[in-house]
Amino acid sequence: MRLRKVLYSIKDRLLHSYAIVLIIVLAFALMVILSSIFMTNIVSHQLESNALAALDYLETSIATDLKEPRTLLGGASETVRKMIIHGAGEKEVRTYLNEITTFLLSDEEQLADFDGLFGYFDIFGGDLIDGQDRALPENYDPVIRPWYKEAVAAGGEIVFIQPHLSVMATKPTIVIAYGRAMYDNDGNLLGVVALNMNFERVKGYIVHANLGKVWFGILLSEDFDFIFHREHNLEGTNFADVNSDTARLVSMLKSGNDRVSEFRMINYQNIPSITFIRKLENGWYLGIITPEEDYFEEVKRVRFILILLGTLLTAIFSVILVHIIAEKRKADAKINEAGKAIVANRVKTNFLAKMSHEIRSPMNVILGITEMQMEKKNLPPDTTIALDKIHNSGYMLLNIINDILDLSKIEAGKMELAPVTYDVAGMINDTVQINVIRFDTKPVHFILKVDENIPSTLFGDALRVKQILNNILSNAFKYTDKGEVILSISAEPSEPGGPVTLILSVNDTGHGMTQDQLDRLFDDYTRFNTDAKRQIEGTGLGMGITKHFIDMMKGEITVKSEPGRGTEFIIRLPQGYVDSGVLGKEGTKNLQQLCAGREVKQKLTAEIVREYMPYGKVLIVDDMEPNLYVIDMLLSPYGLLITTATSGQQAIEKIKSGFVYDIIFMDYYMPEMDGTEAAKIIRGLGYKNPIVALTANALVGQKKFFLENGFDEFISKPIDIRQLDTTLNKFVRDRYPAETVEAARKLKKPDDEDEDLPDLSGVKALIVDDFKPNLDGESDMLKEYKMQVDCLLNGQEAVDRIKSGEPKYDIVFMDLMMPVMDGVEAARTIRSLGTEYANTVPIIALTAMPDGDTAGKEKTLLDSGFQAVMYKPFTLETVDDFIRDWMYDKIKNCSLPPEKKEKIMEVDIPGVENEKVKKIYGKKFNIYLNVLKSYLDVVPKSLEEMSHVTKETLTSYVTSVHGVKSVSDFIGAEEARKMALELEMLGRAGDLSGVLAKNGAFIQYAKELIVNIQKYLAKIDAK
Repeated sequence: MRLRKVLYSIKDRLLHSYAIVLIIVLAFALMVILSSIFMTNIVSHQLESNALAALDYLETSIATDLKEPRTLLGGASETVRKMIIHGAGEKEVRTYLNEITTFLLSDEEQLADFDGLFGYFDIFGGDLIDGQDRALPENYDPVIRPWYKEAVAAGGEIVFIQPHLSVMATKPTIVIAYGRAMYDNDGNLLGVVALNMNFERVKGYIVHANLGKVWFGILLSEDFDFIFHREHNLEGTNFADVNSDTARLVSMLKSGNDRVSEFRMINYQNIPSITFIRKLENGWYLGIITPEEDYFEEVKRVRFILILLGTLLTAIFSVILVHIIAEKRKADAKINEAGKAIVANRVKTNFLAKMSHEIRSPMNVILGITEMQMEKKNLPPDTTIALDKIHNSGYMLLNIINDILDLSKIEAGKMELAPVTYDVAGMINDTVQINVIRFDTKPVHFILKVDENIPSTLFGDALRVKQILNNILSNAFKYTDKGEVILSISAEPSEPGGPVTLILSVNDTGHGMTQDQLDRLFDDYTRFNTDAKRQIEGTGLGMGITKHFIDMMKGEITVKSEPGRGTEFIIRLPQGYVDSGVLGKEGTKNLQQLCAGREVKQKLTAEIVREYMPYGKVLIVDDMEPNLYVIDMLLSPYGLLITTATSGQQAIEKIKSGFVYDIIFMDYYMPEMDGTEAAKIIRGLGYKNPIVALTANALVGQKKFFLENGFDEFISKPIDIRQLDTTLNKFVRDRYPAETVEAARKLKKPDDEDEDLPDLSGVKALIVDDFKPNLDGESDMLKEYKMQVDCLLNGQEAVDRIKSGEPKYDIVFMDLMMPVMDGVEAARTIRSLGTEYANTVPIIALTAMPDGDTAGKEKTLLDSGFQAVMYKPFTLETVDDFIRDWMYDKIKNCSLPPEKKEKIMEVDIPGVENEKVKKIYGKKFNIYLNVLKSYLDVVPKSLEEMSHVTKETLTSYVTSVHGVKSVSDFIGAEEARKMALELEMLGRAGDLSGVLAKNGAFIQYAKELIVNIQKYLAKIDAK
């Protein structure tokens, strides 16, 4: 019977293992099938995209080659017409045509494949003048040639002559021609001028183009006759006559389908093929063809790889899983033997460790916002009390979290000491301050006794020493309802230059403890008198953690206590010797003043005087939006120019783009790329300015780690505003000239000055504009209302941000002309996302004032998904009017203060209109200075790009000159704006010669303007 049970058990285990393997096989098979379908779609889409891109290239090349001779003929024929009207004879016209022909034939770069310029002149009695004076056949009659007949029929318009065999060439050549009839002012026919182009160049694009080893091109006439084909014997035949498939394709094209993609057919070699074909502007049809087998070769390769990979993974995972099952059974047996309590304890430890870390980030937000609000003056008393309770409760929760994290490390065996040289007075001061402030409402007298011979600096784990003292001292206050708490601190040297024993003694007149309680004092989760004093806070972890730290330092702790009479703790901690310096009488006196009277009720976030630093630029890098918000708010009183990034990669891209900051605040723990990796890459780019780490896990002793990994300093979360202030003063203020710092101090608005704009701090706005100076000016104006403002550089980024749903914006300001995706397309795309948020979020168009129909332009924009239109440049007046007339109808609980007149600025910059600056900025001089600085950062790069304009770069030139026009308008440079506008219009019209004629003068003028701005800013700094 027992043997049968064993056999059944073995059978069940085998069946269980086989079932799992079968499930894995099926799962991977499904994965391979789905992946194959997915990758097939991706590769097919890529193949189609490549084919369409090849067609685009061919079409553009053909259009370019056809456009140049047309333009040349237009100019030459008009010149000849004017010569004749002004009395020129046959000799002068012949000379002119000979000179142009000689010039074009001698330099192929002027007009490649030029074959001749000639004309038939009725005004000269029917003379045929050829620019090359070539001999013509005796029976050659110009008036019956297509170039003459079609030109006369067009009545003065330039006509295009289909490819034909030229009889004027030195050898039979396929050419295309352009012709134009000329008339005098009374409409009398003067003659026809024509231009021949060798068509072999275009044929090369199609037949010999680099379209890949499997593609070949075809060109068809309006009647679907082959103009070009790699098989020359097919040229001149009809495409529909090749076979039934080509006839079917021709039928589709005739029915109005100007573009056909991925058409499956049998080609002229009877090979199944894929065809892409489209109709050109002149009526021809351009196509590319590839064998079907070659076209889908990549798809087959992907399928094969996926099947092979799936098979290998199935085999590997099956073996691994069978092994895991076997090992799991062994582990289960061991776990059952060791007991479930150990497993539960490990699970608890891992959970606490992870949760403690995750809670610290939101605690940074809670404490940061609370501290900033507590510093505001004239808060209602109930608000002050509420904030004080939130602040104290937040720090109490933070201490609990720290205890939980420490306990989890202790239980996991990962707790280590991090010794450093530390300031003893600072350690005492911080610990006493926290506890005196925290328990300032209790009728407890605090006494501090410090031996003046204590060393001023020691070597040890300062964070853990402080934690030990804080746990003992806070317990004394918690369990003492009235009376006194005495902290005594002294030191015992062992030998000259040897270790020092730091002695901490805490006496209280509180509840006291029984012997049973003393025996259990250092057990985890132990609390006393909970029934009588339910208001006593804490988790019962502190004393156990304290004992563990003391043991790690090889110290000792003794406790004496009696119920109702109080408790005495004495702690002895060995610390390293640093030097012979001691606190002395002055040092101990300063420390003892901490507890002099009850005036010690200062906030932990004691008010500090913040320097105004509008000259400073800061980048904040953090993957959590709430953290970005808090850090931005903590930095806002300094007047800094703040930029944010949500990942290390975004920060790297900003540095690669040439942006330089006085400080980069880099979160240490981020997904995908952490702060250490990002800092190393940034340093590898040659970036030298300070990078400061922000971390929820920073411990004393880790400073060396951060310095070795590219950081200059670190600040632990929750952020201590005193440490933040010290860091800003060190890396920003102290690195600027004294005159700049002093000038900024004079510009700072007094804290008690009445605000003239409403508080819209609850409103979150998004500005989308590709030109950084515009973003700076626009965002600064909105921030005058205390709005939360984010900035993006193109429409696609805006679509992605709205699509993600986070953060949710109350309003979006969208520029119209941007690269990647313009504003109109972005607005339409957002509205098509289908979510309630995308359908309802207000989108405001930002555009220059049109020269013509304003109402018509606004209607077009409103029909495209915008709610309203704001015209550039922004002014404080137009922004305020917009908020009053439009935005406030949609934002509740906001009140508008009365308007008041302010003194406005005077600007002395040659090329800048002071009245326009006044109109835009009013008295907001700081905003104008920021925009000027952004102008100097961005415009020189745009001018450099504009200086190399060619036909190929004309489109990007228009974008650059548009941006320079816009920002010139924003700084009041009216003449620069007008010049840029003229160049923009020429560029949009495709007039390269017009652009080249005026571009140099504008660039020179703009560079002079930049010099004038630099001089003005230098003068401001000097003041």
